[in-house]
Amino acid sequence: MVASVSVLDFSSDLLQPDLRGPRDCSRHSEPSTDGTSDHVLRPGTAIVVSLIYCPEVPSGTRYELARRESDGSRKSLYCGTLSHPAPSLNLARIRRRGACLGANEVVLSAP
Repeated sequence: MVASVSVLDFSSDLLQPDLRGPRDCSRHSEPSTDGTSDHVLRPGTAIVVSLIYCPEVPSGTRYELARRESDGSRKSLYCGTLSHPAPSLNLARIRRRGACLGANEVVLSAP
């Protein structure tokens, strides 16, 4: 099974708001596939990855949980900022919340 990953380039103004708790996640643009498979999360970029294949992420990373339907439509479910110093616990938080909400996709934005 191959993981599907897209790399998005966000302008710096999208990375400024503090997205703690359930909020409107419409600031993230619709993910697009540009054919790259770069898993490196650099400042000013974001990656879109399946909830199952989400990597461990550092503290300060902003994330959005979404549900991608079979017809290609996407519904944003939750936005937040990770705060634990241990990347594995941040991943656990993403996966747990995503499972509870029915998410199958994660957008990760670098701190």
